[in-house]
Amino acid sequence: MTGLPNRNNLHNYLDDLVDKAVSPVVYLIGVDHIQDVIDSLGYAWADQALLEVVNRFREKLKPDQYLCRIEGASFVLVSLENDVSNITQIADELRNVVSKPIMIDDKPFPLTLSIGISYDEGKNRDYLLSTAHNAMDFIRKNGGNGWQFFSPAMNEMVKERLVLGAALKEAISNNQLKLVYQPQIFAETGELYGIEALARWYDPLHGHVPPSRFIPLAEEIGEIENIGRWVIAEACRQLAEWRSQNIHIPALSVNLSALHFRSNQLPNQVSDAMHAWGIDGHQLTVEITESSDDGTRYRNL
Repeated sequence: MTGLPNRNNLHNYLDDLVDKAVSPVVYLIGVDHIQDVIDSLGYAWADQALLEVVNRFREKLKPDQYLCRIEGASFVLVSLENDVSNITQIADELRNVVSKPIMIDDKPFPLTLSIGISYDEGKNRDYLLSTAHNAMDFIRKNGGNGWQFFSPAMNEMVKERLVLGAALKEAISNNQLKLVYQPQIFAETGELYGIEALARWYDPLHGHVPPSRFIPLAEEIGEIENIGRWVIAEACRQLAEWRSQNIHIPALSVNLSALHFRSNQLPNQVSDAMHAWGIDGHQLTVEITESSDDGTRYRNL
């Protein structure tokens, strides 16, 4: 679609530079918010948006720079200018490529870029690409729209995340998560109007891991739907247990990730759990948790 070199071309190019003892700078560029275009207009328009980004890149491309598309909305720029001032200038120029919104179907779509930068003399292709990717991930986890040099400390963070991710997968498989229940009370009357179910995780090695840490991790490693499905089923089971004990709960609310909300399986998962435990529709409220720049916001279903 873009006519750019692909990942294999990039590997050959970097290997050739390293063999010649040339120390390139690698900029791994991720286009932020492209999912918004897909959700609003579809994949064809998202492709058009990416094509416009590529055309803007090409306008800024210098003779000693190499641009390729490695996958989806991810690109790599290789530059031979390895002076620090030049590196930061190039990073800023790349960001400015999308300073003006992309126009799609006469609608402006503001896009931003997350850029990971790797440079280290004598390092091989795999090192340069993996460390640039880690730096880009760091930017994205901190809101995107910026650039970041890779650092050894960042590598330790990546290793820690891999270990914690493996532990989380095991906890989900072994049913080691639990729900705690928080009453919801009218301040004026003190009357109970509902209960909120909150997921908690205790790991023998890492201790109590807060949701603010393990929920984004679950989204990253593809386990968020498994957690959400378990939360729904466990909440329904608990409602049924309270009912058997003649404990009246007006409504029980559960929080699900916005990524889970996009799943076509969610309606069946909710209805199946409610049917299995005999739960009426008014007893369960599903709240969709969405990340925002200033914390968290909720939508009720």
